[in-house]
Amino acid sequence: MKSAHYDRHSFDGRRSRPVKRYTSKDENVLGISFEDYGKMGSQQHKQSGERRLPTPKWAVNNKLLQELLVTFMEERTGIRGATGALFSRLESARQAVIAQHPRLLDTAKRLCAEYVQVKNVGVHPELSDEDVNALLPQPELYAPYARKRLTGQRKRELEIEIEGIDTYLRYTQGGGADVLAAIVYLYYRAGLDSVGVGEELDLKPPHVRQLLWRLNQTWKEKFKRHHDKPETQDTKPAEPLWEFLKAELEGINEAQAL
Repeated sequence: MKSAHYDRHSFDGRRSRPVKRYTSKDENVLGISFEDYGKMGSQQHKQSGERRLPTPKWAVNNKLLQELLVTFMEERTGIRGATGALFSRLESARQAVIAQHPRLLDTAKRLCAEYVQVKNVGVHPELSDEDVNALLPQPELYAPYARKRLTGQRKRELEIEIEGIDTYLRYTQGGGADVLAAIVYLYYRAGLDSVGVGEELDLKPPHVRQLLWRLNQTWKEKFKRHHDKPETQDTKPAEPLWEFLKAELEGINEAQAL
């Protein structure tokens, strides 16, 4: 009896194809037409491969990552000099983030109302075309073009601001620590690039890269004691990241149930 081995030619000619010709015996087989297949697209998820910068130590150490996430959230909410257990600090930062939502929602509504007005009547409806043209550093030769130019610029500014607030409200619905931890895990531990992480979490790739950059900046500024410290293995294993975020995840589930 021959030993088990790999035959690279064992499946030659048996490749599965999305479109093929069917005979009269295959009447009950559902296939895809060439017209439909031509309109389809395909996506491929794979690891990003070698990166330009090395993986930071906080991204692969649960204990350091826990401290960094809490400090990052405290920094973004204006909490300074917080002490105590990480869980209590995380809950305080989470409540501070959620407390900002009503103000941000009012700002988004105001910007949306301005966007509708600008889209319908343009900027500075109380001014004439000549007065609007005079506001430009380099006036247009044809005055009505000035209002059209300024209207397009203001619309773009409002779109960016509204989209930024909407994204922040979505990913901080439960505080935001769970999304930050997921970004770090998928990017550094699962090996996805910013595009793959964004597709998994419904975020845009530039936003993913920006959050990772801000986490690294917080690490450089707030955790200088760890920069020159040699890598040592903890005698006591770090608390699993899932347990660290368990309280926040339960809070999200309760909010969705309501």
